Amino acid sequence: MMVKELQDWFPEAQISDQPAEKEGYLTLPLASQQWILLEEAGLSEREKQLVALLTQQEQARSLNPWYSYLVEGKGQAPQAFKKIQLVYCYLSYFQQENLASWLDMMRTLFPNCQTVIQVGAQDYVFVLHQDKYTSVRAI
Repeated sequence: MMVKELQDWFPEAQISDQPAEKEGYLTLPLASQQWILLEEAGLSEREKQLVALLTQQEQARSLNPWYSYLVEGKGQAPQAFKKIQLVYCYLSYFQQENLASWLDMMRTLFPNCQTVIQVGAQDYVFVLHQDKYTSVRAI
């Protein structure tokens, strides 16, 4: 998450180098090995929903074992392949309602797609299994 955006949204938030398990505080991870602490009592219902949404996105990213392996550099590859290909896509312009159809189209284009990892707000990595050759005509 972007530190500046979160500080703009939550000016009373505290930045910490350690995750804190304080009673009455919410802790959100930041990209730079820092955490932002928010006092729960000071948040409106709408702000709590925003924090829940941000937290769900972080959890969804971290649940993908490929994300842990490729982005965080933790553990081993979830599956062993002789050859894989990583295709990085940056969406310079997109509308959220069209994202699902774009992802479906890309999965159709890459029938050997093992998984898709969202590594940023507009950044996606497709993990392709390249052990078996697929001709362009077959696609």
